[in-house]
Amino acid sequence: MAELLGIAASAAGLLGVAAQLAELTYKYVGSIREAQDTIGSYIQELATLTSAVLRLKNASNVQSVHHLLGDDRDEGAIIKALEDCKREVGQLKDKLEKRSRGKLAPLTWPFSESEVKKKVQMLQRYNTIFSSVLVADNL
Repeated sequence: MAELLGIAASAAGLLGVAAQLAELTYKYVGSIREAQDTIGSYIQELATLTSAVLRLKNASNVQSVHHLLGDDRDEGAIIKALEDCKREVGQLKDKLEKRSRGKLAPLTWPFSESEVKKKVQMLQRYNTIFSSVLVADNL
């Protein structure tokens, strides 16, 4: 039971950071006339991640994932994935916040295309992890 609360708490923390990152991203993209396809993929993956984590949080709140998780190690692995994701998303948010303080901030996107592609892959990896837990719960 305590681990389920840990999942819910970790998910809630990640949701807060992801929401802040999404807000900062939209400010940047809104100031760029033609956002690159890569940035569009990044935004889509961030939205998908937020949705998956929200569903995971809701599932853990009603304990519907408890029967899916065989033991505390599985729950601990989910919490670790949530915390790792929160850390990586937080680093993105921090870089955007730091960059947004400059005079030319709204005019330039702080990541190169290759960096954005890496961030998209990272978001996809976490989306896969969290979605697979939810899919397995529905089996």
